[in-house]
Amino acid sequence: MLTIAGTPAQASISSTAASPSPQAPCGYYPEGTQAYYQHCDSRTRVVIRVEMVFADDYDRCVGPGITHLGPKSLSGITPGVTGAYYVGRTC
Repeated sequence: MLTIAGTPAQASISSTAASPSPQAPCGYYPEGTQAYYQHCDSRTRVVIRVEMVFADDYDRCVGPGITHLGPKSLSGITPGVTGAYYVGRTC
């Protein structure tokens, strides 16, 4: 398991990444009560910063496709993901 930062469960390369979806936007997006990140370049793995409420932000290596990040924060008052963005480097 590759660890970038944080706990191994948070920072490992996602095994749930799916093929890029034309319906989902590239980058961070919430859907229902969950948060996702879609990396649209099929040739690279990149490091993203996942922003959290009531927990430390962390870096994560993601491959092409959709990666589930976990529950999204509801209005910034419940624990969860509030956003994610590419930090400018590959992994």
